[in-house]
Amino acid sequence: MGVLVFPFWYFLVFPYYGCLGISLFPFIHKKPKNICAYKRLFRSPVYFKQAYNGISFPETDLETSIPSHDPVLLQSIEHHIDQLERKRYENDLCQEIYSFIQKSLGTPQCCFNFAVKDLNLHPKAIQRELKKNRLSFKGILAETRKEVAEYYLANTKMSFIQLSQLLGYNNPSAFSRAFKSHSGITPKQYREKQIECRDDAKTYALK
Repeated sequence: MGVLVFPFWYFLVFPYYGCLGISLFPFIHKKPKNICAYKRLFRSPVYFKQAYNGISFPETDLETSIPSHDPVLLQSIEHHIDQLERKRYENDLCQEIYSFIQKSLGTPQCCFNFAVKDLNLHPKAIQRELKKNRLSFKGILAETRKEVAEYYLANTKMSFIQLSQLLGYNNPSAFSRAFKSHSGITPKQYREKQIECRDDAKTYALK
């Protein structure tokens, strides 16, 4: 029987893991002195100092029906998977960094130091290659956040609090400031603009 592993953050927006036969919960960080809260919350074996943060469950559970399925959430997850598979940069290292950010976005691991460990390269070698391509880790992170934010703002009703957490911002205000600095408008204005464009398109189609 195969076992599939998914990044833990998926289940912050996919609250149906109770339907699955969870095998174990691995975490990257070291074991805390008191793990009672972990046991109480997850009710499955919890392991620390592992290679990834994730959830493992039998592959056969993919056939399990979800009682309260959410088509909008499914669309969002499928979009995220498509983004992970998309090749954005011709340079292999830049693409690897982009993929790393996509996978770790919204987690404490989404930073340059963890990218270095993930790629198993010297920090200066990575910085040198990025500079050669007129890029930086912070720049790729900012652009990725912008892409993800624009998708969720345009295609879902996700709250600004949830979206700021998904993107790894400390609070909605920080998310709003960062989004405006890159887009010229606030997240609220961007969402309203997208709704207006869709309404105009529907009106035009009916004529």
